[in-house]
Amino acid sequence: MKPGFELTEHTADVGIRAWAPDLDELFAQAAKGLFAVMVDPATVSGRLIRPVQVEAESVESLLHDWLAELNAMQQTHAELYNRFTVSVEDTVLVAHIEGEPLDPSRHELHVEVKAVTWHDLRIRCGETGYEAFVLLDI
Repeated sequence: MKPGFELTEHTADVGIRAWAPDLDELFAQAAKGLFAVMVDPATVSGRLIRPVQVEAESVESLLHDWLAELNAMQQTHAELYNRFTVSVEDTVLVAHIEGEPLDPSRHELHVEVKAVTWHDLRIRCGETGYEAFVLLDI
C-alpha cells in the first residue's frame, strides 16, 4: 500500500481520509492532510525542526490529540509544517516535524482549522495496512 491522503468536504467541516501500511506513516499522512487544508504544501519549506510528543488512552485518541497539538502549534508559533517523521508505539507518539514561519507573501492560507473533532473519527486495520478518517471544524 502506497501511503496517501485525500480531503473530503462535509457540512461546515473538512474530512481527512489517510491510508498507510503502518501507524507511523498513517499519522504522518493525517498530518499532511491537516496542513493541506490550510495551505498549499508545495509552498512550505523545512527550515526548522520541532520535536513533538503526545500520549493518549487509545490509538484513536492519539490521532485526535496529535492533530490537535499540530494545529495548536501552528496557531501559537505562526508556523506551517510539511514533513513529519513519526514513531507510534502503543499509545505514545514521538515525532519531529519540519516547517517554517508563516510568510504571508509566500503562503496563501486557505482556511483556519478551528478544531479537530471526534465526530466519525476512526482508525481501521485491514489486510494491506491502516486507514483513518477525521473531521476538522473550519
